[in-house]
Amino acid sequence: MWKMKWIFIALMGFLPLSLAQDVPPKEPEIEVTPATYMVTSPKVLRRGTDLEIGVTILAESGPVQVTATLTKGKVTYTSGSATIENSAVVSIPVPTSADEGAYTLTVTGSGGLTFTDSATLTLDPHSVSVFIQTDKAIYKPEQLVQFRVMPVKPDLTPLGLPVDIHITDKNDNKIKQWLNQTSDTGIISKSLQLSDQPPLGDWKITVKVLDEKTEKVFTVEEFVLPKFEVKINPSKPYVLNGGNEDDTAISGNIEALYTYGKNVKGKVSLQVYLKNNRNKVTKTYKIDGKVAFSVPIADLKRVSRENTIHYFDIVCIAEVTEDLTNIKLSSEELTIPIHQYGIKLKFMEASADNLRPGLSYTAYVKASKPDGSPLDAGHGKSIKFSATTNYENDGTGKYKESTTVDSTHVIPDAGVVVVPTTDIAMDISSMRLEATLVSNRNIRADSKTVSKFSTKTNAGVQISLLTALENMKMVVRLKAVCVTFLYLTPRNAKDTLLV
Repeated sequence: MWKMKWIFIALMGFLPLSLAQDVPPKEPEIEVTPATYMVTSPKVLRRGTDLEIGVTILAESGPVQVTATLTKGKVTYTSGSATIENSAVVSIPVPTSADEGAYTLTVTGSGGLTFTDSATLTLDPHSVSVFIQTDKAIYKPEQLVQFRVMPVKPDLTPLGLPVDIHITDKNDNKIKQWLNQTSDTGIISKSLQLSDQPPLGDWKITVKVLDEKTEKVFTVEEFVLPKFEVKINPSKPYVLNGGNEDDTAISGNIEALYTYGKNVKGKVSLQVYLKNNRNKVTKTYKIDGKVAFSVPIADLKRVSRENTIHYFDIVCIAEVTEDLTNIKLSSEELTIPIHQYGIKLKFMEASADNLRPGLSYTAYVKASKPDGSPLDAGHGKSIKFSATTNYENDGTGKYKESTTVDSTHVIPDAGVVVVPTTDIAMDISSMRLEATLVSNRNIRADSKTVSKFSTKTNAGVQISLLTALENMKMVVRLKAVCVTFLYLTPRNAKDTLLV
């Protein structure tokens, strides 16, 4: 879509302003001519379109006859006129044969207002867009190629001019053409029937209009459906290694089925390797539609010469050879991520990034499997939650030593651990939160730093929603906590209001 650039041709005046002051020094009077007219026009011309010029008369003694002329050198290309009382648009058709270069637009007024003004415009040779759409991207021999052509002006309205259409094969041989094609709707629809043995490759639809050429490529090729499909189904979407619940093997099954659902009999070669490390473990099995596989993690570490592999992903590829025809087909690459621990801890977005001294703060930690799926019921896992408080300067250039409060929380089956923190010190500057999975290694899983939020008044209000279901009716209770304090002194007030 084109961006329209506008220029303003205007003779504008300003009325003098005077301010009442106590005996101001008298300045020389300057005569200012009030604005009388304004002309606006696009800065760019395009062939075959109308140049629309907006004329506004701001001061006149009667109707104004306005004439606009477009010239190039000494040659006048086109002109237009209109009688205007307030404002109007004067249209000038730009010829399709207009040359590239600079043009002069001259606007004159007579009658109720006399004026002459001019500006330089340029012609953009790209004056039309052609959209070519095919019903599909790839065709087989003997299929029907259907397409449509939509030539439009810069404002996306139908062009309304004849176009020439050609189709050529991959060797640039002209297969068919349609000359001087037009349409009342602006859309020209055509089709081409392919033979039973067309040249295979990229064919081209070419549209010419106003000395501009637009092309669209489509492909003709033999398309043969695969006789069967190979798929790898891992037993789980990730592998644990490097923690305290390591998997000993990568396992799952390989499926090979014909397109009509029948089992494929043959041999399957499974290759397993670490991403960015092409040393592979290869396993071979006989297959009749489906076969289970298992690749020891120890074998993968041995061939890749990596003792620590939880920084990598595992890649699996299976190739099946059919017994009857020896046709070989491979599966898509399957990537299996490696995780160090079987539980992932993450601070939720509901855990605010700021806290207010004297008000409570609640942290929300979500526990899930490494792939984000919920934990198994009755897992019995817990987290250790640590909140380390850092303090502000006490006014003497000294800082209090940071304090840490630890607590342990059982992870519920829902997976969300809610940790309220109520004793927020008045001289706090920030708080460091850490969620650690309780295990024999005590691994820290996620952390978050919460900063103090300050206002000019150092006051705050916190409203909590307390809900309860009483006698099958929802009772909504609000808890409002108000805090005020001044320059971190012990003087503060804290009130609680229940409604």
